[in-house]
Amino acid sequence: IKNQKQKYFACSEGLGFNLFNQPVALSITTVKKKNQPKTTKVFFNSHLQFSDLISQFQWPEFSDISGGFDYQGVLILPTEGKSQNSLQITSDLQGLSVNLPEPLAKKPYEKLPMNLNFLFGGALNPQLMIHLQNKMDSLFLFKIMNCQLSFYAGNLLLGQGIATIPDNQTGLTIGANLET
Repeated sequence: IKNQKQKYFACSEGLGFNLFNQPVALSITTVKKKNQPKTTKVFFNSHLQFSDLISQFQWPEFSDISGGFDYQGVLILPTEGKSQNSLQITSDLQGLSVNLPEPLAKKPYEKLPMNLNFLFGGALNPQLMIHLQNKMDSLFLFKIMNCQLSFYAGNLLLGQGIATIPDNQTGLTIGANLET
């Protein structure tokens, strides 16, 4: 624990566990900056074989996706105030193969930057955002009902653009902005 000019800091490194049959390395940092809420950040990185997801969640409909990829992320947990928690995962998806028609296909040697951000806790409803460079953008809203996370509304936009959800929309909208 250190105090550097009104900044309180605690750190643990070298921690780990297994997730989907792969080791996950993680480190935990808690920071308290002057006039800001204390925040704990859990940094992690690992590798994921897509077949492990298919097996774990029984997703036979995703059989056109194969291979594996490295990923890294951070879980941000404000421990004071009403800020939302955030789980952010990034990857270049190199090693993942998608056997779909163009422009949705992906070869395992290609890099396709992926950003996933899940906001939860605090005063707002949970939301999930996934961005795949120029191939897909999505936004999903959830509500917590009877202590369970329930899907409320979503927009899956294939191709270029930013997925948005108009006020009062429910259900899933799928759109495309693809070059031919």
